Amino acid sequence: MGKKIELVYEDGKYIVSIDGSAVEAQEDADKAFERFKQVIKNNNNNNEKSWLYIEETIKSFGNENVEINGQFKTVTIGSLKYFYNTGKVFYISENDMTQLIGGYGLIKFILETPGLQEKENIESFLELCKVVIDNGANYRIASGSIVIISAVLNYGSVEFNFDYNRINKGIAIEDGNFEEFKKYVLDAIK
Repeated sequence: MGKKIELVYEDGKYIVSIDGSAVEAQEDADKAFERFKQVIKNNNNNNEKSWLYIEETIKSFGNENVEINGQFKTVTIGSLKYFYNTGKVFYISENDMTQLIGGYGLIKFILETPGLQEKENIESFLELCKVVIDNGANYRIASGSIVIISAVLNYGSVEFNFDYNRINKGIAIEDGNFEEFKKYVLDAIK
């Protein structure tokens, strides 16, 4: 962690501070303690990779759709935002913020997967991830593939392999593009 996080009572207020800089002041002890615990959690970096490593790795892809904010330790790709201090990744639209699965791994997957480097492809992929989560399904990413897991799908899952443009529907493996895969999934889970 490397940061000094304090909860101090001074002049009738509970003050939460990081390295001597006040983050928040509360009059209610319970609210102050909850905020103190949240600040500790947000700054307790259980990431096995350092921010510098992540930043350099992401820059090495040279993707112009990526925005890195070193001050706040965030990475943004279209509507996807990764927060290093929490290790979480969110789909952010005008009126919605949905936590997605994958953390830094999802960012890296997008950057190294063939066919996902273009802005419209990234957005289409992220929309699928959001809809999957919103409909109570699940997904996992690995080795150039996304697997959607839901009881409404044949054999409980369906997979798209970006490297070979193949859709595994559980009962058959077919050639197809990502948009065909997305349509199949959305028709099944919505």
